[in-house]
Amino acid sequence: MKLVILKFGGTSLDTSEHRQAAATIVKDKVTAGFFPVVVVSAMGRIGEPYSTDTLHNLLPENTSEDVSDFLANCGEMISASLFSAELQNLGLKARPVTGWQAGIITDKFFRDAQVLEINTGTIEKLIHNNIVPVVCGFQGITPDGELTTLGRGGSDTTSALLAQALKAESLEIYKDVDGIFTANPHQVNDARLIKVINYEELAEITGNGAQVVNNRAALIAAGSNIPIGIGNTFTGKTGTLVKIVKQNRLITSLTSRSNLLLVRIATAAENRLSEIFPLFSLVGLSLDFITVDNCHISFVIEQNKIAAVQEVLTKIEDDYEVTELYSKISLVGSGMTGQPGVMAKISRILNENMIPVILATDSYSTISVLVKSEYELLALQKLHQALISEEV
Repeated sequence: MKLVILKFGGTSLDTSEHRQAAATIVKDKVTAGFFPVVVVSAMGRIGEPYSTDTLHNLLPENTSEDVSDFLANCGEMISASLFSAELQNLGLKARPVTGWQAGIITDKFFRDAQVLEINTGTIEKLIHNNIVPVVCGFQGITPDGELTTLGRGGSDTTSALLAQALKAESLEIYKDVDGIFTANPHQVNDARLIKVINYEELAEITGNGAQVVNNRAALIAAGSNIPIGIGNTFTGKTGTLVKIVKQNRLITSLTSRSNLLLVRIATAAENRLSEIFPLFSLVGLSLDFITVDNCHISFVIEQNKIAAVQEVLTKIEDDYEVTELYSKISLVGSGMTGQPGVMAKISRILNENMIPVILATDSYSTISVLVKSEYELLALQKLHQALISEEV
């Protein structure tokens, strides 16, 4: 039996018309000889009644995270129930399945839990009985029975984990966009649809700000070489295929992350460096653009983590400075590996457009620069125009 995991995002399920379009995709897969396992997100986006963010906003401030997670679990349950009914209306046998019924066992880091194991017995039994499981994404349960959630974009994580555990033929993620683009089309008018991308590039662009797929899900898929199709619910077509492929193009995509803080710490003692970094780790902060120079530490962190940053900074006796309104621009392409002069081209383009580079870093297939947020849009547009071909 050829299993396929089909994941539908919140905007694919927020109206009866949209649910009908998604259900048609499931029915077409059955007609084509596949057996679908469906994963759903909560319906809609913030402001709409059943979205996860809207549910969170019902709670008073300082609500404990375990209570918050308990409420957040409701959104996907509503989606799974309604979508199961839609599939039944098309003549398919379908049943909603919670995250804990699906065997998603997690640790106790509420609102961002890590999956410890998956027990697929319930899902396999449904498949054996020709019943389509409609699984609540985003959900988990601890070994001692407390409900958890997998963090923002966690339904993607659920779908990738199930694809891995069930040894599915492929994973298809349906959203309200056609696929992955060379840049955010809302920021860059001439952004082009990427027809094929490899796992490393997907992991890099999602890790550097692109929100088309959850980064954790991208890493899981990369580790399993599961083919991923990313497509549009309302056309039923997948526009981007993620698979093992060697790219000839220099740069595949560019993306950005906004609302960043730049933190600089000055210390007179070298051994203080080894003491300061663990303090940030203890409060769960992941630092970016880390620079250590002559007992000075610089790094970048999301602005919404300012409370945790201040908690650490108040514990140290060293001088520090926190400035805001920065953006990280990342250019991703496995074709850059071993190619000299790419950073020089980037620097030249930004310099010609009078965009100062505050910090820069590179890795195997990514070059990132930090700029003031006022230059973010201009930097994206100029770099895309100069460096990314229309033929993708």
